[in-house]
Amino acid sequence: MKKAIVLLLALALIGGAVFAQDAAYTLTGEASLTWGYDLNSENHGFTNAATASLEFPLVAADSATAGEEAITGYIAIEDFELGVSGTDDEFALDGSTGSVTAKILFPSALYLQIASAPDFEINNAKSFAPWVADEFDDDNGLVAPDLSPNGGFSFGMDGDFSFAVKVASSNAHDASDEQANEYMVGMDFGYKLGEIANISGSLLYGNLGADANDFGFGVKGTSTPIEALDLAVGFDLAMAMATATTTGFDAMFTADYALADLVSFGAGVYYGKADASADASRLDAKARMGLLAVENLTFEAGVDLWDLLADPANNPMLVLIGGKASYKAMLSDATYIKPYAEGGYELNDEVAALSVGLEAVLFPMVTFTVDYTAGELATDDVTGGTNMGDDDKGVFTFVTTIAY
Repeated sequence: MKKAIVLLLALALIGGAVFAQDAAYTLTGEASLTWGYDLNSENHGFTNAATASLEFPLVAADSATAGEEAITGYIAIEDFELGVSGTDDEFALDGSTGSVTAKILFPSALYLQIASAPDFEINNAKSFAPWVADEFDDDNGLVAPDLSPNGGFSFGMDGDFSFAVKVASSNAHDASDEQANEYMVGMDFGYKLGEIANISGSLLYGNLGADANDFGFGVKGTSTPIEALDLAVGFDLAMAMATATTTGFDAMFTADYALADLVSFGAGVYYGKADASADASRLDAKARMGLLAVENLTFEAGVDLWDLLADPANNPMLVLIGGKASYKAMLSDATYIKPYAEGGYELNDEVAALSVGLEAVLFPMVTFTVDYTAGELATDDVTGGTNMGDDDKGVFTFVTTIAY
């Protein structure tokens, strides 16, 4: 009964929003049948699964704005959504909270923003994900300094040259217990040189009122000096003002180039000390290559040299290599078969992983997938994993999926 009430409530809300806003909606659904065989445990059998969702924006066209006078209030409401999703036997409401931007607009593209509160983070030099990782969290990149605003405002200007002066407090006036009553200030700036280059940066200082204050500075630049060549550089720095010492810094550089739609190349390097007094320096490098010349063919390969300044040094050097390839052979406008393979090897731990299979759409809305996966390469910490072969004989699956 509770599920029925939740579903009816959701449909009522949807109906009200649709009639009031004339909002579009998105209906999706998917069901699958999987037969699998685990070569390690020798278990095998069928699994059924089904999911469905209905999503719609609470504001027409995803956003609404108001304010066009020379000096005026302005508010933008974006990406609010409410939806109903369900599995085989359960329904639930879900959605996104969206965002509200509120400003006082002045001539010459100046503004005073009262919502949302400004952020006080710097992370322009981001370490890159290793090629072979299934997932990756950027926990090596520096966020400097550690300032957490409760609320605040920004005064700035939009345009090719832009800036924003930010002021925020660490707490609110109506807190029930005694608070630190500290403040922080900062400035963002940026400059666009047409389609050729873009430079942006940030300055942060705080907390004012604390026994010791921190300073942060970061800058990032991107450039396309010639067609199909993309360059990026980033730098972050944190300092303790009481001792005038650097507490952390990092830098990165990447270059990506596509040669006449034939092949693509990419390279990058990252260096940093997230804590200058304790952590060892970190140096990572990467190289990538892809084939672009053949339609419907995907071929990529990559090499990562990871944590090259580790002490003691990795022996052999921590090198990760990986690659993937697939070809989508079209049988008609809507049907195809696509064989694929993806794998990698991590030299330091002598760990290999492989996934090979075939995806086929032989008639509309139905996808057949045959897959064999063995081994698991490391994720966030790069090292470790499970080696294919004796450690992991692999899992074979055959999946039939119907999706709308």
